[in-house]
Amino acid sequence: MIFFDGVFYSDKCLSARALHESSYLETIMYTYIFPLQFAFGIIGNSLNLWIFVSDSLRNRANDLLAAVSLCDLIFLILMVPISLSHFESMKDMITFRYYYYYYKSELSALVNWISAAAIWLIFFVTAERYLVIKSPLRPKVYWWNRKRSTLLLAIFISTFLITSYHHFEYDCQMVYFCNGTQIRSFCYSAGFNTGNKNWDGSTNRTWEISSFRKYYIIYSTACNVLFVVLVPIIAVVVLTVLLIKNLDREEEILQHVDETCCHRLSISHHRQKRKVTITVIAIASCFAFTQGPSAVMYFWEMFIGLPEQRRFIHTLMSITTGLVITGKTTNFILFCLSSAHFRRKFVAIFFRKFPSLGQSTIGRRMTSRRASEFFPPKGELHISKDHEFHDHSTSGSKHSSFPRTSSSGFLHRPSILRSTSVESSKSNKSHRSNSEGSTKRVNSNLRTINKENKNLLKTPLPMVVEVINENRKTDTCDEI
Repeated sequence: MIFFDGVFYSDKCLSARALHESSYLETIMYTYIFPLQFAFGIIGNSLNLWIFVSDSLRNRANDLLAAVSLCDLIFLILMVPISLSHFESMKDMITFRYYYYYYKSELSALVNWISAAAIWLIFFVTAERYLVIKSPLRPKVYWWNRKRSTLLLAIFISTFLITSYHHFEYDCQMVYFCNGTQIRSFCYSAGFNTGNKNWDGSTNRTWEISSFRKYYIIYSTACNVLFVVLVPIIAVVVLTVLLIKNLDREEEILQHVDETCCHRLSISHHRQKRKVTITVIAIASCFAFTQGPSAVMYFWEMFIGLPEQRRFIHTLMSITTGLVITGKTTNFILFCLSSAHFRRKFVAIFFRKFPSLGQSTIGRRMTSRRASEFFPPKGELHISKDHEFHDHSTSGSKHSSFPRTSSSGFLHRPSILRSTSVESSKSNKSHRSNSEGSTKRVNSNLRTINKENKNLLKTPLPMVVEVINENRKTDTCDEI
């Protein structure tokens, strides 16, 4: 809550620059850039949340990434009033500005809380990836709902307690200027405002700040710097470096492994782990790049201070805030660029939700492209085009002159090729009668396998993807 030291009135009229209390760069950022970031971030994080909560992608890392997407959604929504306050049409609305100033501190406190929760969630995602690399058997076990809920609640409750001092940090004075046609709020930190100044520079405050509140804000600010800014960012950077070193080490191992059938499974597993690790490294690197400058400015504000006269410092703060907002909107792009599994899942869920779009030219092209990733060519599926071929010995149906490919992977050829002459026809008939018993047994197995393959091919792609993912649910815990 904001501690208001009354409402004041002045006949003085403020200039546009003094009234709007924001730099030109900050105005450009919130009026032109943020609307684009907001639209892209809402769409991207909604898609992330939609995909990560699907049944076939439930694992520890993806649950944490879903929570990160939810935090980013809430963060962007809470930034909307701050953006609106910079629009020219809103600057002259006294009612809007009154309520904006009145709840600005509460809004900032919620933004800091959600941002702190997202920071720790990113740390746990990176730590989870590192533990998977160090303990390969660990991702095969999915955590229970109770354990997941306990961890998420612990993160949100602890970050709320650390950042709750923002609700009590500022003392503000609301001032109406120019015969009530202009309004502005002047706020001072209760922990660091030693002069007890008013909005006009005087020191005749009507009430003093309690010592308990003052030291509570000072120590809470230090805890916030330590546990929300310093520790998680450094930890994420260290874990990212360790992941990169492990990635290089595995690359050297793969280069010295022989490409034999005994090692192909191990090579495939290492390559899959490498892809997931690259995704996490991309997320952690983007996090460090977008949050690091903001952390530097936070230290500057705490230990040096940010005087209102230094607009250059406020310009730097605007740039760092823009980087933080950008980091909230780029996760969907990072997932799409670094994870083929995420792209396949997105296409499958999208066309299952909107089947009519799958019938369009672009939809069929994307579907066929994704189908080639799940199904090998027909020659590798070993499905015969002529399904009556295997019944020729008993049904007397029309024979084919082409050699057939059985579902077992071997070429099914008669021992003696058919001939158009009567003599070779009799010879072939004698041979077929001798092998009739073995052919019937083979045909019985082939009919069963071909029937299953035909049903699989008739199934729509998104449903096939879901079936494959569902059957591999215990094995996809290592995928993002």
